[in-house]
Amino acid sequence: MTPRRWWIGIALVVLALLFFATFPRYEWRQIQGPYQPPYLVRIDRWTGRAEGGRVGQDGWRSYADAAAQAAKDAAWNRDHPVQSPPPQYDLTGMPR
Repeated sequence: MTPRRWWIGIALVVLALLFFATFPRYEWRQIQGPYQPPYLVRIDRWTGRAEGGRVGQDGWRSYADAAAQAAKDAAWNRDHPVQSPPPQYDLTGMPR
């Protein structure tokens, strides 16, 4: 590797860092209101897409992802019902 190519590589890395520092990809806005936890909106500046969500211990989680996971869980629960034990008392309250 020649010194000229090395300096070109360093210059490209510096330009990339300056670009990402100048034009951040995401913009965050908090919706004011009585929401618990706070409702956040993440706006992707490069694509124009906005999505609501929250930031927790597991990082960013959009409400669309949470809804998709809830739908998956509901489908699984529908296909695999929980078998409840038989009741111990009849309708009169007397033991069987």
